[in-house]
Amino acid sequence: MKRDYYRWFSPALGRDMEMLVYGHEGLPAIVFPTSCGHFFDFEDHGMVAAVEHKLDFGQLQTNGSPASCATSASPSASTSGAGTLATTGLGSEMLKVYA
Repeated sequence: MKRDYYRWFSPALGRDMEMLVYGHEGLPAIVFPTSCGHFFDFEDHGMVAAVEHKLDFGQLQTNGSPASCATSASPSASTSGAGTLATTGLGSEMLKVYA
């Protein structure tokens, strides 16, 4: 499975942004991390493994988007969900991702 890491500085936000992209082609899907989550949470919580066959066969391409925290939270206050999967054009085939 193809896995690319991107990092860039956002002048608008005044900070580095990071993102992982999984797959080489296919239906694009954007994964938004949970509140105060991280761009790698989708993979860490097993969600990439759940759709790995679709990534390998070029049926799906997804990315772990950068997250931002509106308020500073202690580690115990952060959520442990994997994030939300947003996609279009799935037709009769739906992916279920639970946060």
